[in-house]
Amino acid sequence: KQQQQQQQDAAPLSPARDGSESLAVLSQRPAAVLFSTGALNPVHPGHISMLDRAWQTLEQNHGFHVLGGWLSPSHDLYVATKNCNPSLPAKTRVRCVDLALADSDRYACGSWESQQKGYWPDFPAVGSSLDATLKACGVDDVTVFYVCGLDHYHKCRLGRGLRHKGLGVVVVPRKGQLPPPSDPEKQVFAIDAVSPEHEGLSSTAVRECLRRKVLPSGILHRDVAEYLLPGSTAAWDP
Repeated sequence: KQQQQQQQDAAPLSPARDGSESLAVLSQRPAAVLFSTGALNPVHPGHISMLDRAWQTLEQNHGFHVLGGWLSPSHDLYVATKNCNPSLPAKTRVRCVDLALADSDRYACGSWESQQKGYWPDFPAVGSSLDATLKACGVDDVTVFYVCGLDHYHKCRLGRGLRHKGLGVVVVPRKGQLPPPSDPEKQVFAIDAVSPEHEGLSSTAVRECLRRKVLPSGILHRDVAEYLLPGSTAAWDP
């Protein structure tokens, strides 16, 4: 079962780059993967947009070769502290991420975090687990980047970098927020250009729409909308 989970969690590495770039290119540029955690209650286009922006910044501005990425729904014990209404169970949130990323050749759902028994792993533990999973799948010499927002970056003092070797940080500010300075030595990078796409979209706003049983177009991936609210007309084409 553990081997099957490792293969599932490593899924983006297969379609994202197989046959598209040579091993020579990989050897010339440092490899990276992305992950982002959070309640994802539920996942919406803004979550995927954060990964897209981190991917673009690492490749275009910092010389990395990004292999893939994961969205990791947080454990139910963590979500219970957020006082979300409604609070979707982990099984539902994982299913929503699977649906939202079903057509992606870059990203997949990471379910390890949400399936732990009796405790909720924090993001450094999730990153370390992902790093170990990649190594078990034969993917070595890769930096695992944690993608987060500016508020979380400041709260956890991520400008100092992450202690675990092989882990880095990409911080994505909201519109109107000034990005912190990047620190390549600590593997800390910031998005310096704010994308207006999906700006202002939040899981809180989505939950309010779900309570009213009205989902405006673009607020959710079409399959997630249909799963959570059958008969919905909401749609998003990634």
